[in-house]
Amino acid sequence: MESNLWNHFKNLDDPRRVTHVLHPVRNIIYITFAAILCGLRGWEDIADFGNERIEFFEKRLDLSNGIPSHDTFDRFFQLVDKESFNRCFMSWVSSVAKEVEGETVSIDGKTIRCASKMSDDALPIHILSAWADENKMVIAQLQLDWQEGKDKQENEIVAVPKFLDMLDIAGNVVTADAISTQTAIAEKIVDKEADYVLSVKDNQPTLHSDIKRYFDRHPDLPFHEVVDFGHGRVETRRCTLSTDLSYLIEPGRWKGLAAIAKIHSKRENKRTGVATEEDRYFITTLTDTKRVMNAVRSHWGVESMHWMLDMDFGEDRSAKRALNAAANFNVACKIALNLLANDGFDHGKKKLSIKRKMLKAMLNQKYLEHLLSRL
Repeated sequence: MESNLWNHFKNLDDPRRVTHVLHPVRNIIYITFAAILCGLRGWEDIADFGNERIEFFEKRLDLSNGIPSHDTFDRFFQLVDKESFNRCFMSWVSSVAKEVEGETVSIDGKTIRCASKMSDDALPIHILSAWADENKMVIAQLQLDWQEGKDKQENEIVAVPKFLDMLDIAGNVVTADAISTQTAIAEKIVDKEADYVLSVKDNQPTLHSDIKRYFDRHPDLPFHEVVDFGHGRVETRRCTLSTDLSYLIEPGRWKGLAAIAKIHSKRENKRTGVATEEDRYFITTLTDTKRVMNAVRSHWGVESMHWMLDMDFGEDRSAKRALNAAANFNVACKIALNLLANDGFDHGKKKLSIKRKMLKAMLNQKYLEHLLSRL
């Protein structure tokens, strides 16, 4: 593989028995990524794709033993150490991502639904992801290690500090859902020289009540407002921020806490005339209302990424469950997503969705070559 990606994966330990290896790691990884970029998911589909495009791959790989079988693809991704595979991914990302001062890094967890239902006693596969908004890419992931007696939320709370230790977030703004609004997590973010904007909901009932009470009693504070139009809808978001922490009980528990914020969202459907409104509350180390608003808006990126993994990559329908297969294939899909989102290709006047880019990669060999060259 004549690519930057291979420089980061070439030292990956091959878990297969040396005497039984017919297909190099390089071939398996390259063909898998090419197939995923073209919208293929199952091991049989990936092997069939390799055989149908064998002339394409013969120009780039040593295929003395042909295309690997679907069992070979399956066995390799089951056995490869998931932490090592993820480190290779993060090493590649760090080599291609731009350094952006103050970039929003959003952390969120997602359960792979079908893989979690393969057996009644199987623990669900739950993966934390970090999304860098300016770079428009996933920069890291971590599969939860389940601890006995703890539910999904408790295990995610334990995992987030470990996940943060994997990330270089100095100078960035970290956003996370309410499940991560924990004093230890806030402390970890500040210790890593980053800022935070953390959602506050009923899992922190006293804090949530205090912030809501403050803004209810101070309705005339200055605010920053943004209006978005699209798809027959108008959304108005208004961010109000205060550095007055006197309404909070023990604000010093939250390391670096400098302000509380409220975002009021109003969505109007111009076709039906139906309008909905919502208030959300946050704690933050920031004191700039506009930056808080931008950080909260940027958190949509990680949620959108999870939606694309489901809708475009079929993750929730995937039955890959054995050993490390689900976690490793999840990394492979995120590499493909990063490439497609940042393809740098001239599509003319068309703005293509991720799904249409995958179709184009399947039909247009020039585009597939372009994507693979950016690995």
